[in-house]
Amino acid sequence: RASGEDALEEFLKVNVKYHDRLVAVAGSAQLTDAFRRLGVGTVWRKALNGEEWARQMDHGHIAGLTAALQDRDMAGAAVALRAHTVFGKQLARDVINRHGGEV
Repeated sequence: RASGEDALEEFLKVNVKYHDRLVAVAGSAQLTDAFRRLGVGTVWRKALNGEEWARQMDHGHIAGLTAALQDRDMAGAAVALRAHTVFGKQLARDVINRHGGEV
């Protein structure tokens, strides 16, 4: 995260691949297609700059979700997924507010 824009670009690529795979695990081609059409990586790429992402992006909840899924710990995965959702919503609110929008 300390590398600014270049690190952000690499993170976004990996993050999109991670989430694409996570969604694909559900086994629904329609869900996977819908996720891909959202273009989440593009949204974050336009919303964040190197400084913002280094300051705000904590991926601990993603690591927790990955570990829980590897361990087949569904209760732990549910907790991590809720934390990930809360984080994403707050980050979206912060970015929208910083760019003059309102939620």
